[in-house]
Amino acid sequence: QTSLNSKLIKAGDTVHLQKESTFSITELKFIDGGSLSDGYITIRGDDYGSGTKPVLNVVGGLNGIYIQKGSYINLHNFIIDGNNRGIYSGVMVGGGEILGSISNIKITNLTIRNMGNSAGSYSNGIQVTASGGHTISNLLFEGNDISGYSAHGINHYADKYRGNLHINTTYRNNYIHNPSSKRYSTAAAGIQIGSGGSGNVFEYNTIEGPNPDGQIFIFDCADNEDDIVIRYNVLKDNSVGNGIWLHKHDDAVLGITYGTTIYGNLISGNYKSGLYAGGGDSLILTARVYNNIFYNNDHQTSYSETYDLGGEVYLHGYNRYNIYFKNNILYHIPYGSKNYDIGINDKYNPSNIFEHSNNLYWHDSGSNGVAVYDNYRKISYAVANIKSYESTAQNADPLFVDFTSLKPGQTSPAVNYGTTLASKLAQISLDGKDRNINSPWDIGAYEYSEAISPPICIESNWQPINSSCLPTNTLTRIWTKIGNCNQTFG
Repeated sequence: QTSLNSKLIKAGDTVHLQKESTFSITELKFIDGGSLSDGYITIRGDDYGSGTKPVLNVVGGLNGIYIQKGSYINLHNFIIDGNNRGIYSGVMVGGGEILGSISNIKITNLTIRNMGNSAGSYSNGIQVTASGGHTISNLLFEGNDISGYSAHGINHYADKYRGNLHINTTYRNNYIHNPSSKRYSTAAAGIQIGSGGSGNVFEYNTIEGPNPDGQIFIFDCADNEDDIVIRYNVLKDNSVGNGIWLHKHDDAVLGITYGTTIYGNLISGNYKSGLYAGGGDSLILTARVYNNIFYNNDHQTSYSETYDLGGEVYLHGYNRYNIYFKNNILYHIPYGSKNYDIGINDKYNPSNIFEHSNNLYWHDSGSNGVAVYDNYRKISYAVANIKSYESTAQNADPLFVDFTSLKPGQTSPAVNYGTTLASKLAQISLDGKDRNINSPWDIGAYEYSEAISPPICIESNWQPINSSCLPTNTLTRIWTKIGNCNQTFG
């Protein structure tokens, strides 16, 4: 066939798309799904014929595939080509025309490309939007290759005033790159997160390329979002924006504490700061930032406003923030006149809390480089005297084995100089090692060990894992099956 119609598909059916084939679709809609008893509705492109992935060619409609309602839907291993028509999304889940609750959806190993390349088109690779009081829960987006979007590679967004809407959604091992050359004017990120709910995890993704709002942009989260987890991602080479931007909009509910946990990430080579915390409001922004590596961010040589500081990490005083910052490596290469590992601007909110310990500060210009500049107190701390600012700090070259993996070597001052954290969230390193085997923990995303750690399972929010699985070679987004594992990722 040369066309595909979801109305012909029922619970338990599998559609096998022949490789090397192209099928035309006009917004392939799902208004029902499978069931636990009857099985998934599945569309797959990996087991029929030979050659390259089959292509779903979007010739009409507002989205490629639109899941308006239903559960137990599995989309796997084919291409969605938007033909640069400026459609909303390659895959839309929920959205403004949501018809009911949605759960148990698996979107894996898709290639989503050419969503929009015209000025003003708001086009996403994947969009998940709960609204109208409906709940979206237990979704998995894994191993997808997303490019050619004009707004966001992934847009995870909910109607923030209607309760727990996004529950247990996992975005894992996706590759987001090469956005459209014509970006949407006011919203453009690799991953945008604006959500209410719980159990939402963004892990092992690689995001690169120009995204003005950041490789990850977190904003306007609902008053009941208990925690957003961002872990083990590679966020790099953003030629126009930040690595991560923590931001809150003016229209959110005042006085509410929000939570974001950021750990085990590699954040490098971004034009603006590796982590920027700031926005235009008086909300309380709470974040735990543990065991990350910030390297060679903030390439700016001039700043648009005098109070802009920049740095590997830039904390802006507009927000009321509580930030807990531990076990991170900061390595800055100077570009312009403002060359900091951390820039703190509390001009507008001097009561902000920045609790920090056991971080490693280094500067490519050596020990005289500015590790921290506190604009409120007008005090700067060089690498050489950083211990007067943070008594548990390390201030020596982290001795990376190479500047791609950013993995410290055996003799690095990062090894065994971190603090052991009680939070279960950070107890596994980027390379899958149990940090508790050695004590104390290492600083940064890795854990050096001569001993062989037992395989570690990565928590899954949509399906329990009962075997021992270990991710390997994360930087190239390859997962493998080890030992007695009965589940393979990617």
